[in-house]
Amino acid sequence: MAIELTFGDSAAGALQCARHLPGAAKADLGEVRPLTLALDIGRIGGAHRDIECRRAILYALLADYGGAVADMWAQNRQTVQRLAQAAADREPIRAWISLEAPDELCGLLWLCAHLLETPTPIQVLPVPAWVRKEEVLQRRRGTGELDPAEVPALLGDTLTLSAIERQEAAHRWHELAAQDDPLRALVNGRLMGVPADFYDFCLLRAMPDGPFVEAQVLGRALAGLPGVSDWWLHQRLLDMTAAGALLWVRPATGDHPYSGVLRRA
Repeated sequence: MAIELTFGDSAAGALQCARHLPGAAKADLGEVRPLTLALDIGRIGGAHRDIECRRAILYALLADYGGAVADMWAQNRQTVQRLAQAAADREPIRAWISLEAPDELCGLLWLCAHLLETPTPIQVLPVPAWVRKEEVLQRRRGTGELDPAEVPALLGDTLTLSAIERQEAAHRWHELAAQDDPLRALVNGRLMGVPADFYDFCLLRAMPDGPFVEAQVLGRALAGLPGVSDWWLHQRLLDMTAAGALLWVRPATGDHPYSGVLRRA
């Protein structure tokens, strides 16, 4: 039975729910383990050896979420320990990823680099980018939008990576780490290092001329950026504010970090 590795809590929750649905999913699903490292953001050098270098980045990105990041980090450590045990026991590890989500693609590269010297099988389950809901074809932003009812039908799409594929993935990880870019994004279908302001055009395009609620602008921008986290776009708005390009009309409330109102300077 494979360990089900997801690169976020939402996808892990969907898999856990699928275990309780009627049918074969429970029998075919292994232990679910989420790993949230936001590997598309910030420096990643050395993270394949020790995830501790990602801790400060996550705490900075999720500063508005209080104690949630501490729980997330504890969960990350548990997941990495479980992966080490799986590698020692040669248990298969199945990574659930969206091919349109930079963070999840980085996660798969990280996994291959992290386990390069181990014989444990690495499997990939690519979650389709498009899903039909109520007779409407919708684009999925990442595995976080996975419906538990879909899981049994997807299990047959599992792929096992060959030794060469694992080596190539690990090599690509080291290339991206060496570039030391502030961000990684999909450019013409290829994962590449890009500048920190790479997505700013979507934010600017989503802003009206007058005051706006941050959450509304984030929602409009995210609709055109599958696989990009609201955490990063929120940080970019804060950076624009610090640079004087945006001004606060009303600050956010403590319980709702995206509830603030801003306007262009």
